[in-house]
Amino acid sequence: MRLRSILIVLALFIVESVAHAQGAQLTPRQDEILRRVASVDGSLSRAQYDEFWAGFRSAAEREQFRKSFRSALPAILKYQRTLWLAARESSKQGRPIITPELRKAFEQAERNDRDTRHQPPSAEMKRTAQALLEGAAHQTTVNKDGHSMRITPEAIEQVLRGLDGSINRLERLLSESWQ
Repeated sequence: MRLRSILIVLALFIVESVAHAQGAQLTPRQDEILRRVASVDGSLSRAQYDEFWAGFRSAAEREQFRKSFRSALPAILKYQRTLWLAARESSKQGRPIITPELRKAFEQAERNDRDTRHQPPSAEMKRTAQALLEGAAHQTTVNKDGHSMRITPEAIEQVLRGLDGSINRLERLLSESWQ
């Protein structure tokens, strides 16, 4: 059960980053599929792939999502790695540590807020990150969208190891066709 919580919470962090980066309005089912794909122990079947892409109203909307997601994916995953590396450091130090890399990510998010003139997702991003770092520093439970996870050194290492599988599934989801 603990591992499942770790995997669900990681997926929630990634999907939240994707949503902020895209400004996309996914259907609840598309959101569910995206969370499953992003999860460390996630999966992606042909049926899920087809269902995800059928949720868009037009070919142009699908292409726009693919294009913006592809451009955002490296930054999203780099942010996730940076965040969980800061969690590792927070766990070691016993206090929340905002690493120089994480500080840069926050600054970039704030610049993006100004450039896009959208409601600032950077404030939510900081709150979420701070909660994770507090949890890591004190090995306490973090709650995210109705799921909870105790942030232990083992959980942090599990997440860091699992990011690669998430990347591969997300890339497969973004491909032009299932083949």
